[in-house]
Amino acid sequence: MINQTEHAQIFVQLLVGAGLIDRSEFADFKKVARDLNIPVIQAIMNSGSIPKEKLNLVGDALGRVQSKQISPDLAIRALRVAVKKGIGLGEAINEAKDLHKTTRTVVTATNDLTNLLLDAQVLKREHLGPLLVKCHESSIMIGQVMVIEGMVSVTGLLSALNVLTLVREAGLSREIAIKALQQAYQKRITIEQALFEMGKFVRPDARQVKIGELFLMSALISREDYAECLEIELFKQKDFGDTLLERGLVNQEINSAAVHLLEAVAGGIARPYEAARALNLVAKGDTEFRVNDAIHSVLSDREELENFKLGDLIVDAGLCSRESLEKTLAASSDSAIKVGSCLIKSQLIDEKYLYSALRLQTALRQGFLPRTGVIEVLRHCYQAKITLDQAFIDLGVFVPSRMQWSWV
Repeated sequence: MINQTEHAQIFVQLLVGAGLIDRSEFADFKKVARDLNIPVIQAIMNSGSIPKEKLNLVGDALGRVQSKQISPDLAIRALRVAVKKGIGLGEAINEAKDLHKTTRTVVTATNDLTNLLLDAQVLKREHLGPLLVKCHESSIMIGQVMVIEGMVSVTGLLSALNVLTLVREAGLSREIAIKALQQAYQKRITIEQALFEMGKFVRPDARQVKIGELFLMSALISREDYAECLEIELFKQKDFGDTLLERGLVNQEINSAAVHLLEAVAGGIARPYEAARALNLVAKGDTEFRVNDAIHSVLSDREELENFKLGDLIVDAGLCSRESLEKTLAASSDSAIKVGSCLIKSQLIDEKYLYSALRLQTALRQGFLPRTGVIEVLRHCYQAKITLDQAFIDLGVFVPSRMQWSWV
């Protein structure tokens, strides 16, 4: 028998998993529920922000989960399909089952992820037992269960998954990985930034854009969706694009368009941020031929990126005046590192903003942001006195962290 608390937890889990609300919206609903002294489910329903037919879908899925007809994982995948296609839950369940490809890779309940989180003291050992039970009952990957249960943030899960990637692919030692994860989690910064601050930087693979990154840049999936698929990719050895399909997050046409756009980036036809914009345009259409139309559209609006100079970026973002910059750099080199060193020695800007500017300059050079976007993010960092990683989250901008460090 499921009690009212568990009932509410599953209901919210389905709403968030299906993309009908995000976690920030859920936090707002919880506040409203507290203020009005009503259940959070009632606050959500009273808001009118979710159409009645979609709430009915969630209610249907909730009933099937409670009666053990389907797992929460299948319910989430089916709801995504039902919402995207406008079909009934029964039909969506069948489609979700058809999309899912079985894998021979067995994922043990306790794995590299949980061991790393335990060693970094992000996860407490006494929480592991109940966590494993919920993981087994829901058929959901353990990292996602931790996010759902509020045991780790999406940012924390991504930090852990990214440091595991560096351990596996770049030879990062486990000892350094644990310390870097602790620092990243405490400061809410990326693993690369944590390693840089520790003086243990390991250069990540920055050769090409990955399909999951393109989808996240295009805002077609959330950071939580990205973490969900990345965990499956790492532990079940499934292709990220296939996982997006299986999870009901995208359809085959959009997935194929993403592959085509990645080829356009690799061939130098489009910059990464342009490919992301094009993918977003394609997703709004309904035919495959729109891929070339979308590329043409974004290229016609191309912003020229001829001015990459670090000093100009800093001035344009309002970190210092043009006069102060020119006076400080009168006899300095054009090298970004030497310019940065000069600015620090003269105390013209704070060190943390310099490193943010260098990371953004790299993103600009590699085409992950237009120049106007770089200025907006750097200005927000400075005015709000926050880290670059937090500024990206605040502004809803995604730039792969591994692509921001060519200057190191």
